[in-house]
Amino acid sequence: MKKIITVFAVFCAVFLISCNSSERKNLSYKIKTVTADENYLSADIRYPKFKNLPELNRIIEKDILDPYTEYKNTAGSDWDSINQIRKDTGSTTETPPFEYKVYCDPIIDSENYESLLINTYAYSGGAHGDITLDSITYDKKQKKVV
Repeated sequence: MKKIITVFAVFCAVFLISCNSSERKNLSYKIKTVTADENYLSADIRYPKFKNLPELNRIIEKDILDPYTEYKNTAGSDWDSINQIRKDTGSTTETPPFEYKVYCDPIIDSENYESLLINTYAYSGGAHGDITLDSITYDKKQKKVV
């Protein structure tokens, strides 16, 4: 009985892996990555870049990279201020870096539409970070966000 269950489990795993890898080959996008690993900022941004949809790519990059650039431009001085306050008040540990993470995956990747969910996490000190969810639905035929 154990052999049957083991063989069945292995078969299921191989089947699922092969299905997943064949689906990945036919995607209409590639994942772009932006990272930062500084003493004041750890960033990991991943978003899709679509083949033959330059207008959608501009919209995605504007919605994801513009806020990141703004965050990064102030993060260094904000972190320095917090680090100095911690030192002035007797902290002996290093201030952890701020975090900025964006994960954006297509939810619908069809002939007519691309629909995305953008999940952003930003930590600037304190007890916890902030999470923001945003979405984009793009009509490929009309070439605009709906």
